[in-house]
Amino acid sequence: VVKFARTPVMSTYLVAFTVGLHDFVEATDCNGVIHRVYADCGKKEECSLGLQVSTKSLEFLADFFQIRYPLPKCYNFAAQAFDFGAMENWGLVTYRSNCLLVDPKGSGGQHQQRVYEIVSHELSHQWFGNLVTMKWWTDLWLKEGFATFLQYLVTDSLRPDFQMWSQFVSNTLVSAMALDSLRNSHPIEVEVGHPSEIRGIFDDISYEKGASVNRMLFHFLGKDKFRTGLFNYLTHFSYSNAETNDLWRFLGEASGLDVESLMASWTRQTGFPVVTIESVQLTPTMRRFKLSQARHLDDGGDDELHTVWSIPISILCQSKPDTPIHHFVMRARHDTVDVEGVSANDWVHFNPNFIGIFIVKYPKDNLELLKSAVELSPNNEILSAESRMSLIHDLLRLSISGACSTCDLLNFLSAFKHESNALVWRVIVESLERVSALIKGSNCDAEKVNQFKMSLFQSVAQKVGLEPGTSDSHLSEMLRSLIIFQMGKLAHKETVQYCNQLVTDCMEKAHPIPASIRGSVLKTFVFNAENEEQVDCLAKMYKESSNLEERRSILGALGVAQREKVVLKAIEFALSDAVTPGDKIYTFRSMAASFTLGQFLWKYLENNIDRLSSGICGAVDSRTFCDVMAAFSSPHLSLPQIHTMNEFFQKHPAARFERQFEQIKERIALDATSIQREGANLKLFFS
Repeated sequence: VVKFARTPVMSTYLVAFTVGLHDFVEATDCNGVIHRVYADCGKKEECSLGLQVSTKSLEFLADFFQIRYPLPKCYNFAAQAFDFGAMENWGLVTYRSNCLLVDPKGSGGQHQQRVYEIVSHELSHQWFGNLVTMKWWTDLWLKEGFATFLQYLVTDSLRPDFQMWSQFVSNTLVSAMALDSLRNSHPIEVEVGHPSEIRGIFDDISYEKGASVNRMLFHFLGKDKFRTGLFNYLTHFSYSNAETNDLWRFLGEASGLDVESLMASWTRQTGFPVVTIESVQLTPTMRRFKLSQARHLDDGGDDELHTVWSIPISILCQSKPDTPIHHFVMRARHDTVDVEGVSANDWVHFNPNFIGIFIVKYPKDNLELLKSAVELSPNNEILSAESRMSLIHDLLRLSISGACSTCDLLNFLSAFKHESNALVWRVIVESLERVSALIKGSNCDAEKVNQFKMSLFQSVAQKVGLEPGTSDSHLSEMLRSLIIFQMGKLAHKETVQYCNQLVTDCMEKAHPIPASIRGSVLKTFVFNAENEEQVDCLAKMYKESSNLEERRSILGALGVAQREKVVLKAIEFALSDAVTPGDKIYTFRSMAASFTLGQFLWKYLENNIDRLSSGICGAVDSRTFCDVMAAFSSPHLSLPQIHTMNEFFQKHPAARFERQFEQIKERIALDATSIQREGANLKLFFS
């Protein structure tokens, strides 16, 4: 007979138990809470990092909230097959194995970071979600937006070398704004009329934009007032339910500000603003700025709702580049502000460190000054990494909407040839990927396009090299991995040969590929694959490997194949019984980024829908099925394909993901419009 202790008052979706034989490791934190990490027998040594993160995260959160974790135990369980990455069940958090376990002998820094983030995210739910639960799914962001924000806060405190707040910009904020640029986005507080609609809102708006709103408010109120408001909110609603307005009320009381009026525009409205700047010099040291705001839409169209936000704005200038010289809240469609301390030749930067959820359209002369600031500071001592990312992202979004040309963006990127920050490079690469479909659709000279990209990457590639170093920082490892694959995609001879040799040595001599570059090496190997033999090679590697991180990297690499026969072979393996059911999706998510194979992948989906749905998901209405459909109906299709997609979706039960498919179709239309608008200029740029 097994007897369980009485649970606290809790939501039923948080109940979980497991049955089976498992190894575990155990520790007790400073507050007396017993932590365990469970795994399959024989995997005990892979539990150590997860246990460390569990104990340290819970200690940090209890101190940050000044509210003790209410249970005597915090168990973490690694499941072989799990549809989600993890689930915050109270007292027994469940994870997909590769989200919790770490091989101490063959693990890279990026995988370790992933474990820090996932574990701290789930343990943040023990307060936001478990102790206080949203009243209805309309306020899903109250748990997911906060847990996403807190995973950065916790991980940054435990591993400052990860530079998590810089990563927040490149990973989370930019991702949220990409989705929120579409007409088919939705507010953070989204109406959910029926439980069948719930899965459709587990997206970048609820998670990433929700976290971005929290980060913006954290900076606006200050850490102490933010913490006080959260303490009062969590204490008042412990073991009960709350709504968004309840949170605003307690944060308002703690800060003495009308938080609800400030934040309602961010959680109840769809999208984000573009702030257009005009300026005139009033005196030698004072400049007048005229600002206007409007909703940014990637399609460049008008906002019929004439949405207005309350925008916290900071201004940085060349004369004092370390600290913003002015702060204010823009609450109307138009505003004017006079700022002392700005000389006639100074550049100005609105939204330093990319704290606000908005983009800026600068006057051309100011943008040129900012470009010069980037070029003249190879050691990045003038503008922060977050600020440099914001400038790139501003131009990317403006170029997509037609507010500036894609050539303007490409010219601006040329200023970053000596950039040394991995996260800035990540935003550069993502910007290039976003315009790659336009470049291809415009029939630009492929050789000239590759020459332009090579001119961007060559300097940093020489600086970081191919071989990992023993004293590499976390971001140095990330940068090398990123650049290796970019050079590999450009068929850089030395890089491709290096990657091929590492794979050969791994298979023939059992020499492991260095964990910090393994993913990029395997992707380069597959990207340049001419035939199916390379897939057979990685399939053998997958079957022989017991390293969860390595197996995941292999599956992701298979998704970057460029030749149709290689792609078919990769799909066959991903669907085979050799691949763990929960891991099959990694290949298909990787395929979603392929703009060269859009038509081919769509045709495969049409002809193999039943096999895909049963082979990957087990049921066509599963959450994973939506990811598969998105991979095969990526935005890199032609405009006439939209009618075909509409007919296809009517025949197959994917209605609960209707918004996601509307977003895909919107992106297809955006690309078609952009090619028509930009094609001639792009051909000239690359001539």
